[in-house]
Amino acid sequence: MVHRPATPSSEYLSDLIPACPKRRPVSKGVWYGVSGIPNFHVCERCYELHIYDTAFIKYFSEVKLAEGQKTFCAFNTPRVLNYVWPKTIEESMFEIFKSYAAGRSLIGTCTGMDASAKKGVWYTIKNNPRGGFIACQACYQDVILATPFHSFFGPLEATVPENTISCHVAWPFIEARLLNTPTSSWEEIQRDIEYRLLKVPACPGDKLIKDTGRRWWKPKGTVMPLYICDCCYWDGIYPTVFSGEFDLVVQSRKQAWCCAMSGYQLSTVWQHAAEKKDFSSWLEAANAALSPMCHFEGASGQIWNVFKDPGLDGFDFCERCTDVFIRPLGFGNRLEKRRYAAEETIKCDLNPANEYQSALLRELGEAAAWRDFGIVKRYLSQLAPHVYKPPACPGELVVSRTRWWGHEGFNVCEECWLERVKTSPFAPYIKEFDLLGEPVELSCDLGTPDWQYIWQKRCERRDFDGFIEAITLKNKLDDVRLLREETMGEMKEKSRRGLFPDEKRRLQGLLNVLQEEERDTTNMLAVLTRV
Repeated sequence: MVHRPATPSSEYLSDLIPACPKRRPVSKGVWYGVSGIPNFHVCERCYELHIYDTAFIKYFSEVKLAEGQKTFCAFNTPRVLNYVWPKTIEESMFEIFKSYAAGRSLIGTCTGMDASAKKGVWYTIKNNPRGGFIACQACYQDVILATPFHSFFGPLEATVPENTISCHVAWPFIEARLLNTPTSSWEEIQRDIEYRLLKVPACPGDKLIKDTGRRWWKPKGTVMPLYICDCCYWDGIYPTVFSGEFDLVVQSRKQAWCCAMSGYQLSTVWQHAAEKKDFSSWLEAANAALSPMCHFEGASGQIWNVFKDPGLDGFDFCERCTDVFIRPLGFGNRLEKRRYAAEETIKCDLNPANEYQSALLRELGEAAAWRDFGIVKRYLSQLAPHVYKPPACPGELVVSRTRWWGHEGFNVCEECWLERVKTSPFAPYIKEFDLLGEPVELSCDLGTPDWQYIWQKRCERRDFDGFIEAITLKNKLDDVRLLREETMGEMKEKSRRGLFPDEKRRLQGLLNVLQEEERDTTNMLAVLTRV
C-alpha cells in the first residue's frame, strides 16, 4: 500500500496510486475487503478516495489474492458511489453497505468483462418490439438500478444461449447514456441505445475508406487531419470528460479516411489521457502520429531513444514512436538518447510491423494504469532473448561502436558482455563506458577463443585481479610489438636512403631493448595465463 500524506492531493492519487480497474478482472494490485464477505473487493484507489477518511475504515482490511486469482473492484459502480455508500455515510450505519455487499458478492462481474461469467439472470427492455438489448445480472445491479429508468427493464423469460452477444451495458456508450440523464426522457435514451446497437458500423481500423454514409468526428480547433469513426467516438470519447472537444464532420465522396483511434493506434494513450484528464497529452501524441512512420527495415545515422535501465539494453525507439506511445504515458523520464556507429542499421521496436508491437503497447498501457514501470520491464526482459541480436564480436579487429564495457584496460563488446560477462561473477566490476552516444574505436579482449577460455577459468577461480593483470600484460605486449615493428620499419626505410652509423646504433639499441622487453613480457604473460 502507498501511505498517503495527511492531506492528500489529487496529484498524489493520480501519480502514485493505480487507476481503478473497475469491473475488469485483474490479478495484481492492493485490495481490501470486509470480513465475512469473501468476493467483494475494493481497489486501493477507491479505498483511498472513499473509505480512508471515514469512520468505517475499521471494517476494511487488506486482502491477499491467491496465486493466479483474479478480482475486480466492486466498489467503483454507479450504484455504490451514488446510492449505497452515500446512504451508509449519511445514516452512519455500516450495515447498509455490508448488506448490499453480501448480496452483490454472489453475482460476480459483468459477462462482457469475463466471458466465463455467462450465468445468472438476464435483463432486457420491457415491451420493446425491436428487441436486441440484453444486460447481465451484474450490470443490472451495478448500473441499471442506479438510473431513474430501471423500471423499464425486466428479466428475460427465455434462456440466453451460450453464443449470445456479451452484455450491452458493457459497451461504454450505453452505460454512459443510461447514467447521463439529467434532462433526457426515456424515449430519447432508448432511441440513442437503439442507434448505437443497430446503426453504428464497426470501426474500420487502419483501412482508408470512402463511405459518406458513416459519421466521423474531429477534435475542435485543430487543422490536423485526425478523424474518429462513430463507433470509437461513442464508446471511447463520449463516456469521458472530453466528449465536448469534438465536432461532427462530413466526409466527401473524394476523401478517404481511417480511424485515428485504430490506424494511428492512439487508443492506449487516449485511455491514459482520459484517466488523467489531460486532453493536451493526447493531442500531442496525435500530432506526432501524423509524422512519417519509421521503416521496418531500420535506419542508420539517427539518434535513438533507449531506456536508461541497463536491464533493458537492446530496445530502441525512434523519435516519432517515442512521442506517440512512450512520453504521453509518463515514461519519458526513463529514456535517454543514444547514437550508434554510422554503419549500424537500427530498427524501432515500436514499428507496427513488429509482431510484438501490439503486446508491447498493451504492457505500456498497463504500466501507466498501475503506475508500475516494472510491468514493461518484465515483458521486455522476457522478450529480449527472442528479439535482440547485438552486433557480432569484432574479435581482434578495431571497430567503431557506441557501446563498450570494461575495467582498467579490459574492453568488451556488447555481444561478449551479454553472452560471457553479464552473468559472470565479475559482472559487478565491468561497467559500460559513458561515451555520450559517440562511437569509439576499440577491439574486444574476449574476441579470441584463447582469451574466452582464460576468462572462463578465471571466473571459475574467482580470480579477477589475476585476469586484469594478465590483460594489462597483454596490452603492454601489444604496445611493445607495435613499437618494435615501427622501429624495424624505420630502420629499413633509413637504410634504404643511407643510414649514418650513430643513427644505426641508436635504432639497433632500441630494437634490442624492445625485443628483450617483448620476450620478458611474453614469458610473464604465459605464466599468468597458464590455466
